Amino acid sequence: MSRSRLGATALTLVLLLAACGGTAATTTAAPATTTTAAATTTTEGGSEETTTTAAPVEMMDIKISLIPILDFGPLYLGLQEGIFEKHGLNVEYEELFSSPGLVSSVTSGASDIATTSATQAVTGISNGLPIEIVSNGGFSPPTGNTEILVLPDSDIQSFADLAGRTVSTVALQGLFHLGTLSAVENAGGDWTTVEAIPGQQPELADSLAAGRVDAIVIQEPFLSAFLRDYGFRSLGNPYGDLGYSIPSGVWITSIEQSEAEPEKMRRFRAAMAEANQFAIDNDAMLRELIPTFTSLTAEQVADISLPIFDGNLPPESITAMGTSMLNFGWLRYIPSYNQVVWEDTGA
Repeated sequence: MSRSRLGATALTLVLLLAACGGTAATTTAAPATTTTAAATTTTEGGSEETTTTAAPVEMMDIKISLIPILDFGPLYLGLQEGIFEKHGLNVEYEELFSSPGLVSSVTSGASDIATTSATQAVTGISNGLPIEIVSNGGFSPPTGNTEILVLPDSDIQSFADLAGRTVSTVALQGLFHLGTLSAVENAGGDWTTVEAIPGQQPELADSLAAGRVDAIVIQEPFLSAFLRDYGFRSLGNPYGDLGYSIPSGVWITSIEQSEAEPEKMRRFRAAMAEANQFAIDNDAMLRELIPTFTSLTAEQVADISLPIFDGNLPPESITAMGTSMLNFGWLRYIPSYNQVVWEDTGA
């Protein structure tokens, strides 16, 4: 399988919901088929033994658009290890840095599968966008990975103290914003008075240091670097007290595509499940691969906490997340689980 890509930039790490766009890579796996063969041998005792190879699989082409961040590392590992070929998929992928562009790639039919955030997927479906989630990318850890930082001498001592303050986050109505408002509410603060300001993660440290904002929501690898280089103080992980596992990045498709080619969706879901487990079982291998699709160095990768890779998306996560989003005024209604997640009726 040939692989070619442009060098990753810092945007690779952080712009899951950003507005700047671009294509960074295209990779195509060479077509292949598996064959079935049966052989019968006779042992010295006269008995016969029959051995068979795998059943024939007609390979299917699949085009994937994704933002190359940690959440989707298992895809790269699965490609490297031949997991997708094993499931009968010839993968061609492109790297995009625009969340609207990623969603558009599936609604326009340019891609079969694309990535986005769970909040954007639910918001889009609530607004009538004909998409659904094929597989979860993983969950945001309840400790480490994502934290809210303040100046070391700030009078903000808890999440509740963020009421009435300005907090800079990657995107409005995104996961960081959701986590912040939920943390304030759970701590007894008035979340309606929190002023969220969008910003790009590499620039947030200067905004906080200069006092332009009261707090920032930051994720690895910037989290470790900002704590080390700026001496900021952490209030903790805003997802720690959610009471449910919050999905981070997800894999989406159009309803038209899933109805037209359910077998392709089925194979992709199965391949990602195997790739996720392989990533969990081979942490060192994944960390070695991460610098090839991000701008992280091997030293940075060694110290960061990774997402919880899991393709399953339990109904309680969608319901609880949707309830919070409705409460915050982001949704017109909470889509049902069957509206959000593709149902494999042929399984």
